[in-house]
Amino acid sequence: MKVHLIKERISEYVNALKKLEYFPEKYYWENHQNFQSNWDIEALDFDTMFDHSFSSKISLRLWKHENYFPKEIMRKFISHDKEFVRTIFRDLLNEEKDLNMRVNRFLLYCDELLMILQKKTSKAADHFHHDQKMIFNYLAFSYPEDYVLYDFEKFAKTMQLFQARNIPRMHDPELFTKMMKAIRLFLSKDESFLQLKNQFSDKEGIDLNELSFWVYDFYTREY
Repeated sequence: MKVHLIKERISEYVNALKKLEYFPEKYYWENHQNFQSNWDIEALDFDTMFDHSFSSKISLRLWKHENYFPKEIMRKFISHDKEFVRTIFRDLLNEEKDLNMRVNRFLLYCDELLMILQKKTSKAADHFHHDQKMIFNYLAFSYPEDYVLYDFEKFAKTMQLFQARNIPRMHDPELFTKMMKAIRLFLSKDESFLQLKNQFSDKEGIDLNELSFWVYDFYTREY
């Protein structure tokens, strides 16, 4: 990625933020705080824990919208075999293992569970994890210092904008995570952005300081 292009984009982002009277995407942080308050992979009632972890008083947009409901399908998986689902989450969230392998195994397990559900009911047509958005919800909510929420199309567009050497043609969690860490570093050093971040945090009455979600807002925002 070319440094001057990143800095120019951050300047544009700061100018866009200055025009906002309020910050409509504060639900990123509210969703995360709710997850942190409820997530317990050892919970006896795994289904209730999962349900409460992905709920919001502001917006369900990260895991539910038209023709997209990965949370509901995961709860069906849990209902079928909660201990297996617990195991696949342990594997996904195990930072000692290769990220790409973890994500691929998680998808494989979801495919297997979906096939079992399809034998029981024709209504289970998809598990909605192949776009990897929900997978990165799990990762970013668990480890916000290391992961960022995911949107493949906007990530690829951002890499083109920054004239990166490696433009993603397919999902590559390791590449995405590496690039997001670089962007996070640039944002963390921009004084104008940091000042605005703090102002929005005070104005909205919610802690908006976790940079992971600002990085997501930065690379996905249209302006």
